Amino acid sequence: MKSTDDAVAAIKAIPEYQKKFQEVFGHDVNFADIENAIAAYERTQLAFDSPFDKFVNGDQNAISDSAKRGWSIFNGKGRCMSCHGWNPTQPLFTDQKFHNIGVSAHKSDFVPLARKALDLLNTTGGDSIAIDKLAIGTDMSGLGRFLVTKQPHDIGSFRTMTLRNLLVTQPYFHDGSQATLWDTIDHYNKGGVQNPYLDGGITPLGLTEAEEDDLVAFLASLTSPEYADAAKQEYDLQFKRSRTDRPQRDEGAANGDKGRGPGLAGPFGDIGPQQTLENPALVGGD
Repeated sequence: MKSTDDAVAAIKAIPEYQKKFQEVFGHDVNFADIENAIAAYERTQLAFDSPFDKFVNGDQNAISDSAKRGWSIFNGKGRCMSCHGWNPTQPLFTDQKFHNIGVSAHKSDFVPLARKALDLLNTTGGDSIAIDKLAIGTDMSGLGRFLVTKQPHDIGSFRTMTLRNLLVTQPYFHDGSQATLWDTIDHYNKGGVQNPYLDGGITPLGLTEAEEDDLVAFLASLTSPEYADAAKQEYDLQFKRSRTDRPQRDEGAANGDKGRGPGLAGPFGDIGPQQTLENPALVGGD
């Protein structure tokens, strides 16, 4: 919406909303009460009292042995705590920061689009309106946080999501590109998709199939009680699919057998020895 007035007009044009605003607020639609209605809804979206919460509060039987092993992997080999940290005062499993984890780079035009945006930023003198138009009206939305900050280190960066109730919030990543938790972990396991703006913490993990299964079991333990039945059904569907359909799985990359040497192995073939992260302008030519 171009303005708050446009937003009000759009909501006001829907008869159901006209009726509900009169019932709840006693007057016609206005922007302040649109905000109040959204905030009231969001306050109902609690995500606690999961099996994991019971486990960390002392109930050793609250989660399975597989989930316990997954919790260890989460804190250790899987390196998940780097961005999805947890402690009793910060229980949402997110650092609330923005990271390039190599999701947008699944698309072969990601680096050329980034270069185009940087060129535009330089030629327009940092014109925010021009960049905002790119964010809304073009295929550059995959450049993520950069479109807000205009900082090159934010290219392809998106906010770290919470991990709670993942089995009722599929598909995954900002673009919904991964259908299952196994696909998501496979992405991380191989070190994301190489690109010049990839966060330095995204590296191959070398997780085995059994370790990935344990990690998914842990993530499933973050399900709130009211979603338990739906989450179980989704888990069963994803598990079945994961036995035969794994588009992101790449054991060679996960075990560090790719991307060695002076070049950079990416999803579209090897990049030449001069085309490295130290010289990103040479990556992904026009």
